[in-house]
Amino acid sequence: MMRRKGIVVLLTFCVAIMVFAVGATAQETIKIAIKGKTGQILHYEVEMGGTLSFDLKSLPLPNSNMTGENLMAEISADAYFDTIDATEDYTSYEMRLMMKKLVLGGLLQLPDSGMSGKTPTVDMDITPQGAIENIQVSDMAMPGGDMLKGMLPGMDDMGLDLTSMDTIMPMITGLLPPMFPTGPVAIGDKWAQKISKEDMPMPIFPVLEFRYKLESIEDGVAKIKFRTKGDYDAGFLNNFLAMLPEIPMGEDQMSIDKVDLVVNWDISGIMHFVIADGLIMDMKTEGVVDIKGGGSLTFTHPDGSTEPWNPALTANLKLNTNMNYLGEVDRAAFEELFPPMLPEGEEGTGNNSATETVKDIK
Repeated sequence: MMRRKGIVVLLTFCVAIMVFAVGATAQETIKIAIKGKTGQILHYEVEMGGTLSFDLKSLPLPNSNMTGENLMAEISADAYFDTIDATEDYTSYEMRLMMKKLVLGGLLQLPDSGMSGKTPTVDMDITPQGAIENIQVSDMAMPGGDMLKGMLPGMDDMGLDLTSMDTIMPMITGLLPPMFPTGPVAIGDKWAQKISKEDMPMPIFPVLEFRYKLESIEDGVAKIKFRTKGDYDAGFLNNFLAMLPEIPMGEDQMSIDKVDLVVNWDISGIMHFVIADGLIMDMKTEGVVDIKGGGSLTFTHPDGSTEPWNPALTANLKLNTNMNYLGEVDRAAFEELFPPMLPEGEEGTGNNSATETVKDIK
């Protein structure tokens, strides 16, 4: 009898220890937040690849057709984030981008894109939750922008320069919600982020919702999975378009009678985040985007005659991206790559080689 009681007491004690251990583990939480250090320069390598298939009817111009099947798309660049200021509310970066490769089948390559030999600058603020704010772009043209400008000459009159990345980038980043929650999370926790309609750059854009899960923590590095899946139907825009005045297109006037556009996407990925240093160590994504659209437009010529334009398109984009942190670069090496602006009349001695100082990630 005493032996049986002893076993019961021992089992009760072991269960109590297990419950306490599990409870303590369940309560262990971390704060995931971007942390900048003024003067720090971070070096990332960014690679994007995939295939593009499309069928354009009466595009890019009336009475023209264009098709492509599994065109290889490839972009490779080095991105240097120079930390200008770091506070509890945001980190200000001046990002310098060095393009290494830009290929879209036989349609577009780096030497023809307007990017060769240029080092675009992107100024941005990033919140601790990873939201991009106050972005400004310089020395970066929209690849293929000259062709786009020829297709849409009336956009300048509307105040939209779609050939400039200074116009395009704020629209793109304005669609991206913060990545990280404001409060602490534990292993297994899930959270979702999306931009409210009130904060959208323009109400015509789709609302992207990203879902995240903290998979694990190992050696101070958080493994986070994420996914965005959704669809967008632009049919609701037709009521708005009906109120627009005619758009000048050279000597003609263009009216938009109807637009059909449906976009479906499914993109997932994994990132590793260094908790103590507050930086993304690497990020990988893969997914697919399907687009189907068309429209009905009318050109009115100077003599009063009209000409219809009924473009249509289908496109499928399969993509994958990789971003890897390569280390911290010292100021002297950075200024060899990107010499600071000198007073007019003075010459610099910058070159395109530099030695990195890679610091251990804690």
